[in-house]
Amino acid sequence: MLVLTLISFFAIITSPMELFQSRQKKLAEKVVSALQQHQFELATMESCTGGGLAHALTSVKGAGWVYQGGIVTYSSFAKLHAGVSSDILHNPNGPYTPEVAREMARVSLNSPFEPLPQNGNVIGVGITGILETSDKFYPHIPQGTVWVGIYHDHATEVYQLQLPKRGRQRMKNRLINETLRLVDQTITRPERRSHCRAVVQQLHM
Repeated sequence: MLVLTLISFFAIITSPMELFQSRQKKLAEKVVSALQQHQFELATMESCTGGGLAHALTSVKGAGWVYQGGIVTYSSFAKLHAGVSSDILHNPNGPYTPEVAREMARVSLNSPFEPLPQNGNVIGVGITGILETSDKFYPHIPQGTVWVGIYHDHATEVYQLQLPKRGRQRMKNRLINETLRLVDQTITRPERRSHCRAVVQQLHM
């Protein structure tokens, strides 16, 4: 009886990773629903999340109606090839700046097949930063420093997040979840946006 009780007890314990994934599924469903309700379209350009945001969104039924696609630009060369200006990338902090995240969000709308109109009905997301491994070319950038740019209605807000070092996958999932939350806020709570291109908000997690 005691053995069965202990087995039942441990069976209902959820790991931190499962909690993140469950939360991520709910956030992605919320974002897709909000996009559909407001008749918005979304595009993404990801670096340190490696396409994780796109995966979360496309795991939701009906995402194809509102999610236009995304690109993973993991290296600076890939960002440059995708359309991020060399003037923005060539700086003392390389790709780890709010300006790069801002440009990635804007450039994400420039599909090589059918560029999205940069009006109030589209949202572009750009993510760049460092997770648990330092960049040997930019060792002064703290681990866990990431930037999320969200383009909407001719303006881009950039958020700086400082992720606690909890292992690469957990940090990545935490960043994806926070980005989904910020996108949902952009859609459902437009009064929270400043409509100013120069805004940078720091979010410590």
